[in-house]
Amino acid sequence: EIRANLQVEVLRAASAQTVANDKRTLLTYSLENQVSLLNLNPVILLFSNDPSFASEARIYQSSSSEVFDRAILDWLNEPSNSQSLPNGYLKLTFYPY
Repeated sequence: EIRANLQVEVLRAASAQTVANDKRTLLTYSLENQVSLLNLNPVILLFSNDPSFASEARIYQSSSSEVFDRAILDWLNEPSNSQSLPNGYLKLTFYPY
């Protein structure tokens, strides 16, 4: 089982309010045995959930595992997960452990 910690950086806030960096542990995934934790890098996604500049999540840096990258994207596509993030243009870094 591989887990990931999520660090959220707000690159551009949705409103004039000051938004501090938000660190959360949000996800746990069990991945196939072919994925070695030693070979995984953090996954970095760029994502906007603000209607004025909404965009699909883009992988900025891959983990070197398509399975892990896909699990992260699938997690983010769940509305309950993406809606729990601060509004704005975000840099999402998932650290596997």
